[in-house]
Amino acid sequence: MRKIKMVFVRPPFEGMETYKPPHLGIAMLFSYINKVFGNSVKCFLLDALPDELSTDEISKRICEIRPDALAITVKTMQVVQSLDIIQKIKKNISPIIICGGNHVSVDPELFIKCGADFSVIGEGEEALEIILKKVFFECKNLEYPPNIVMNSKYDQAERENIKKCIYLSDDVDKYGIPNWEIFDLTRYNENIHINKASHALPIIASRGCLYKCDFCSTHLTWGTTVRYRSPHLVFNEIKKEIEKYNISDYHFYDDNLLFSDTWMDEFLWLIEKERLKFNWICLSRPEIICKNRHLLERMKKCGCKGFELGFETQNEDLYNNMNKKNKKTAFIEAYNLLSEKEFEMIEFLIMCFYDGETMKTLFETYESLKKYKKKKSLFIYSRYFATPFLGTKFNENLCEKGVILSNNLEYKHAIFLNFIPYSFLNSSLENFRVNGKTLAIQLLFSQIDYVIHKNEVATLLDKINTEKFAKIFNEVAENRGIIQDLCDRILCINNYTCCLESIYEYVGRMIEFAVAKGAIKYKNENPIL
Repeated sequence: MRKIKMVFVRPPFEGMETYKPPHLGIAMLFSYINKVFGNSVKCFLLDALPDELSTDEISKRICEIRPDALAITVKTMQVVQSLDIIQKIKKNISPIIICGGNHVSVDPELFIKCGADFSVIGEGEEALEIILKKVFFECKNLEYPPNIVMNSKYDQAERENIKKCIYLSDDVDKYGIPNWEIFDLTRYNENIHINKASHALPIIASRGCLYKCDFCSTHLTWGTTVRYRSPHLVFNEIKKEIEKYNISDYHFYDDNLLFSDTWMDEFLWLIEKERLKFNWICLSRPEIICKNRHLLERMKKCGCKGFELGFETQNEDLYNNMNKKNKKTAFIEAYNLLSEKEFEMIEFLIMCFYDGETMKTLFETYESLKKYKKKKSLFIYSRYFATPFLGTKFNENLCEKGVILSNNLEYKHAIFLNFIPYSFLNSSLENFRVNGKTLAIQLLFSQIDYVIHKNEVATLLDKINTEKFAKIFNEVAENRGIIQDLCDRILCINNYTCCLESIYEYVGRMIEFAVAKGAIKYKNENPIL
């Protein structure tokens, strides 16, 4: 049988310097390809994260390996880098190039136009198998699945018959368990928040989410039907990896692990039966936690250390604007439940600057977090910026909702403030005041990182010190001004030398930082919360 070489690539992206989890998707694809083809396909991995490789370095290494096939996984913030890699290697070698991942699922034609041979929509295991069989192993009678877009050099009739739509298998067990042998796991730092020095492995028990929140793109890759792997398969995966890698911590990546109480009941039974000891955390919706409260005590005894919750915002109207399909009151109930059960960790995921955000709602959210911190559990929160991903409801009619701060896809990443809503720019500052000294002290210990307009924002930070920013902010507030007025003042002070987008980014980041660090106070007699 013919033997070929294939390289899996995770391209670089800005923001990969600290958190470096191994790529679960690549581990699953490697496992499946290894099971189907055995020694006929020799796989290599080029992962930008552990060595912080540039596109030049990755392209050079690909050319040195001279693979027959190249499989690139692409999120939105990796599109530009992926296309750069494709163009660079095609100048020297001609492997079959296969692209997949979140962004490919919503814009597959882009990669074909830029030199890829195949784009895979949604799940990649079977698509990758059939591509390799048809191109390299003369299995001409096989039909391409409906989730493939291909280059025009391939059979025109086949291209036209393909539906170009998401393809999801009901039987996800057939994909097996991830194979981490392609990774040097000592160079990654996935964790479960409690002890970041103790490295964890990612794991997923289900694919799909039925809720379709307006800002979320997960259903565009995994579908809206929740498809679980069998509890036995997931349990055996954990058991095997504990023995092989001496791993004790697991981070479940499921969108809602507790969605099926039947699945969880059987999974816990297996842990209890074999007395397997490991630590784990998971993500779940608050109303599902409340519904399945009867499982919480067992989950904790079986090693569950805590939960991640998509809190997003304290404001009910803004929350409803996101189409989350539940009520904010569910968070209080779920949080109290988890605290009563004394789970070690509870993490809230918050989203700033969604359409409808105002100065008041931003302040409300951060003030509410202070109350949750007073409980017994380790309470942490992770802040993300609302990011309009292609294919989401949030991305529709975006210019009517606010200002896009950059069209560069490298910054379509939730660690960057890449969109600011008109609701925020038009919100009143009247009852808010900045304490310049507090802000200055906080900036000594923390910094405003992951900035899009780096040079312009650095100039503004240098030119307008914290005391001056506080003075301008407070003057606008005393005159009953809005945030747009503050932006206009700063633009004028800087002699109109910065683009308006950089002013918006600077003001948005400064305000969010000041609110988060307690440097902005509410002056009204009646408290917001």
